[in-house]
Order: sequence, then structure tokens, then C-alpha cells
Amino acid sequence: MLCLFMNTFLTGYFAVTGAVYCSHPTFIYFFGSFGLVCWACESTAEVVLALNRCVAICSPKWKTTF
Repeated sequence: MLCLFMNTFLTGYFAVTGAVYCSHPTFIYFFGSFGLVCWACESTAEVVLALNRCVAICSPKWKTTF
């Protein structure tokens, strides 16, 4: 959900106010980095969930391990 906030509301705010990196370097850098971290965590969680589902299908006795 944080990724969605970063990609929609803050991008819209920057577009409406005409903000560019030169006008707000710290703000844009901080929230850009935070958005990237949120995206990386979300992607990692999706990969782990996909592997969990594959293990659950292939070997039901290992389902409780993962």
C-alpha cells in the first residue's frame, strides 16, 4: 500500500505543483528511495509467496515448514 501511495499521490502532487529534482532535491530523493525500498520488499514477498505455493502443491508435507 505504501508503494501505491508513493506512485500515485506523490507523483500527482509533484505534477500539479511542477516540482522537479532541482526544486526539491531532498524531498524527491527521500521519497524516491523510500518508494524503491517498498517496491523491493513487496516484490520479495511476492516471490516468497509464489515459492510457498509451489512447495505446498508439490509436497504437502513440507507445507508447514515454509
